[in-house]
Amino acid sequence: NTRRLVSLITLGLVAGAGWFLMRTHRTRASNRAPSTAVATAPTAVKPPPPADAIGPFYVGLSSLDVEENERAGRLFDQLAKEMPAEPAVWANLGLARLRLGDLPGAETALDQAAKLLPGDGRVAMLQATIDEYQGRYDQAIQRLQALTDPGVAALYRLAQLLDRTGNKADRVSGEISHEHG
Repeated sequence: NTRRLVSLITLGLVAGAGWFLMRTHRTRASNRAPSTAVATAPTAVKPPPPADAIGPFYVGLSSLDVEENERAGRLFDQLAKEMPAEPAVWANLGLARLRLGDLPGAETALDQAAKLLPGDGRVAMLQATIDEYQGRYDQAIQRLQALTDPGVAALYRLAQLLDRTGNKADRVSGEISHEHG
């Protein structure tokens, strides 16, 4: 059951990370000015990923797909050194480390991904998985409840955690409905 959940999370993370990297690479490569004004201070545009990093990124994604987690971990570890501001690299490094049983390493990588991409449901799901493995059920529940736009997988995972801990699902589902409705 846990293996299936990690596989589903992996599939979503891999697809999202690939889309994210390609989208940001195309946007950065075009050097277009933003089409709308932003009311807050302008954000710095990250430089495009090094050309020699794109291949290893996709090899790392493929390695995760076929569960060659050691290889994926090595590739994403190197990419994290080359592209420290890329959340997809940190998220995938966290996933590889999680699959290898390196919970402290996974937690560090996923914390970095969460700092770079706050509120991302895929990262929060992986962080909640680590919390659960370490017996921090309340923290896992809080992490999933904090999502502003929880997907079906996050809500299902939250229900599982609530059931496991004996918390009332009615209370939380009411809180989610109240916050998002």
